[in-house]
Parts: sequence; structure tokens; C-alpha cells
Amino acid sequence: LVQGEVSLTELHHDARAFAHLTLRGMAVDDVAIPAGKVDATYDGAHVAASLQLTQVEGSAAAEASFGMRWGAALWPTLDERDPFEASLRAERFRLAAIAPLVESVASGLDGHLDANARISIPPAGPGAARVVASGSLSVEDGHVQWSRFGDEFSDVRLRVELEPTGVVKLRSLSAR
Repeated sequence: LVQGEVSLTELHHDARAFAHLTLRGMAVDDVAIPAGKVDATYDGAHVAASLQLTQVEGSAAAEASFGMRWGAALWPTLDERDPFEASLRAERFRLAAIAPLVESVASGLDGHLDANARISIPPAGPGAARVVASGSLSVEDGHVQWSRFGDEFSDVRLRVELEPTGVVKLRSLSAR
């Protein structure tokens, strides 16, 4: 069940939009998602969005903010003059809940995700600062089949650390 409000105003003039949705009693395949929340606003220049999903044994929360141009156009475009900021927090979040979103690349996705990660992408242009990422992501009891190659892996355990200096460290990886 999805309840809430979605609004798009001033289309073809100076578009503005927002969405405030509450999710209850949902499921993706065999993964129950008893509660969730989606909030997003576009004020004519910037987007601020958040997503929270609560599973029986896990949860995930994501936030993002970025510049966007819409005005009188039919479709909005990303405004590369503004920074992009995003974060992800997860505790034992079952990856099968997002499997339909990545099915063309990885079928049968499952496992438990723990994450506390942030990324900041500065505005594009001459003299632009570097991308800064920080935090960590780990997967336990994972399963994945790469759709393109057909290779299937189970008992996947993975830990990745993101350092503000731009280094991505694969701390551990095992699979059968």
C-alpha cells in the first residue's frame, strides 16, 4: 500500500515538484517491507530526496541532493554547476529487495548489506574539486549471478572501504 501526495506544478513554465509517500505492507519477492517513506522536493533549482525502507530484520536509508534545471522544458536535466551529495546507511538490509532494479546486470541478487557511506561530487568545470567518498559497505551471506557472463556466486562476503583521499579499498572478498 502506498499513500501520500505527489505534485507537479507550473509544467512548461517554471516547474516545481514534490512527493511525500508512505509505504506499508509491501514485499518484493519473499522480502517483506512493512514500512517505508519517500520524500522528494524540487524547488526550481535543487532536488532533496530521501528514501527509508524497513524490513523485518533490516533497514536502509538513502539521501541525495543535487541541482536540476527544468523551467519550461518537458523533462528536467541535471545541473552540473551544482554539487551532488548522497549518503547510504543500512543495517542487515536484504539485497533481494532491490533485485528487480539490477536484474539486467545481476540476477538472483541477495544477501545482507551493512553500509555507512557518503559521496560528494563537486560542480563540473575548470578547477573543479575532486570527488570525495567516505565510509564502508559490507555484504554477508550474498548470492549473485552476473547476467552477462552467467557466473553464479554464493556465500559472498565482501567489505569495501571508501577513503576521502579517493582510494577504494577492497578489504575482503570471498565467494563460492
